[in-house]
Amino acid sequence: MKRLSVTTIDAISAKLGLPSLRQQRREARAKLKAEVEALGQTKRQTILDAILAGGTLGSVATEFAVHIDIVCAIVKAAIKPGAAFLERVAK
Repeated sequence: MKRLSVTTIDAISAKLGLPSLRQQRREARAKLKAEVEALGQTKRQTILDAILAGGTLGSVATEFAVHIDIVCAIVKAAIKPGAAFLERVAK
């Protein structure tokens, strides 16, 4: 079975009156960002500390009752600045 391109999926979505795949992705990213921001800096830092202490993404998500995608977004955001996060991991 041939894979459909994003352009093809968007064309089909438009004919059906649905939002484009790109639009759905933008909305999903915005929603995830809002959920992460809503946690507050203290809880985000606590989640990050739990990961640094050796917790898995799944176990930390369960422990803090958040979706694993939120934990991933927190870790990804911490890695972006680079050196400070990597120094903490090295300890």
